[in-house]
Amino acid sequence: MIKLLEKYDFKCSIQDSDIIKVKIPSYRLDVKLEVDLIEEVARIYGYDNIKPIMPTIKTSYNKNEIWDNMDVIREVFVGLGFNETISYSFIPNNAMKIFGIENKDRLYSDLVLQNPITGAYALMRPTMTYSLLSSLAYNYSINNNNLALFELGRVYFKDESFDTGVKEVDTFGFIMSGVRIPKGFGQDKDIKYTYYDLLSYLNIIMNRFGQKFELKPNGYKFCEDGSGCDIILNGKAIGFIGELNKSKLNGIQNVKLIKDPIFYGEFYLDAVSEKIKKIEFESKYPSVNRLYNLLQRKDIPAREVINIIKSSSEFVRNIAVKDIYFDKTFKENEYAVLYEVKYCSKDGTLTAEQIENIENNFLKELDQKLNISFKK
Repeated sequence: MIKLLEKYDFKCSIQDSDIIKVKIPSYRLDVKLEVDLIEEVARIYGYDNIKPIMPTIKTSYNKNEIWDNMDVIREVFVGLGFNETISYSFIPNNAMKIFGIENKDRLYSDLVLQNPITGAYALMRPTMTYSLLSSLAYNYSINNNNLALFELGRVYFKDESFDTGVKEVDTFGFIMSGVRIPKGFGQDKDIKYTYYDLLSYLNIIMNRFGQKFELKPNGYKFCEDGSGCDIILNGKAIGFIGELNKSKLNGIQNVKLIKDPIFYGEFYLDAVSEKIKKIEFESKYPSVNRLYNLLQRKDIPAREVINIIKSSSEFVRNIAVKDIYFDKTFKENEYAVLYEVKYCSKDGTLTAEQIENIENNFLKELDQKLNISFKK
């Protein structure tokens, strides 16, 4: 390199074994930086004499778990018949008033833009409910009915612990209304979306991630009475589900066009991480399933009954609500609920006597604590 440069009046000296100090001729005003000297050496030596070699770049892959979760959710819900939407992160300034969300509520936010485009895009959304409900209502206004929609986006809250003073949370929201399966060959009537579909879809996605969750009533005013529930994961509320109260949301354009019930759910993605699913209980002995028709008040959640039955014995492996029945012979505030209980042991096949003892214990406890009777 020194030999090549000195041919063109560059004065070179070796400063140490790795560095050459070069004095630039006064007439070479185009050579200012180290990269100019590198180009000069390459030009003099001849570009054709330099063998082209791809540079070796060492990079490390940092897994983005939230993005991976988004791909999983998108795959599952598209498979369930949902359509993905993309909407603005801005909602009207009076959205909190429309939804009846107060300052003390978890979903409250007053993060208003200083220079909004219009009043309809002034508040950074703390929930996706307004965005998805608006998308659903707009589709109904153009006669695109019977829809299930979802969105993967962010919600925003004031939080001084962040540099920007704002906490941005990746969130998944889904909404549905109308007919799920239209009538056709072999089916004499439409099957519409119900609250049980909402619960089923939530169970499907949580099971996909191997997560166990609980539902706790929250009393949100924009949900129908008794339908709003927080999703509790590891003791923390990460979202909610419910049937939206259309009569209280008429302030949103075109909502009146939606005649069927509207079911909604959302949860934060950073709270849901995929876990390795393991078989919790494995036995080589057969299980025994029995049905119990219990007469109970309507204000008693099935979860309370299930907890009492579950705690009665280690042999109770699973409990499910199979049916609900009501007729004129019942009191106004009661109905019959059919529970299916699965019994199983790791040590041997359970006898009828063992199962009867368990039954007697939890039926007695249900009668004493909740005034629930066994209806034969």
